[in-house]
This record gives sequence, structure tokens and C-alpha cells, in this order.
Amino acid sequence: MFITTDKDFFHTVPLAFARHHGAMVITLRRPNREELLRRLADALTALGERTLENTVWRITDTRIYSRQKP
Repeated sequence: MFITTDKDFFHTVPLAFARHHGAMVITLRRPNREELLRRLADALTALGERTLENTVWRITDTRIYSRQKP
């Protein structure tokens, strides 16, 4: 699993790699260490037992959504 705050990864990883270990892109309005960790923990809890492989997850202040290779 790759974790980043670079929004470009949400769009490029699924197009460039059909298979990967998964990525999480955290894009908050006012990012700081505490909020990044809180939203990451929220996302991991919400995703539960889902496999994270081959999916890029974008985590915002209010949403969690995903993207896979078309």
C-alpha cells in the first residue's frame, strides 16, 4: 500500500498499472499531521476487510472513493 497527498496518483496509477498493491491519496483542505492520520484511520475502518489491491482510494475531508483500471 502506497499513501500520498499527491492528487496526481489518483489519476495516473490506475492507468499506468493494471496490478499494484493499492494506493491511498489523502487530499484535505487544511492538511496537518493530526488530520491526515485521523482521516487515514477513518478510511481504514470504513474499508474494513475489503482488498486494497489494484485500487486507488481518494480520501477527502468528507468522502472516500476509489478508482481502478478501466
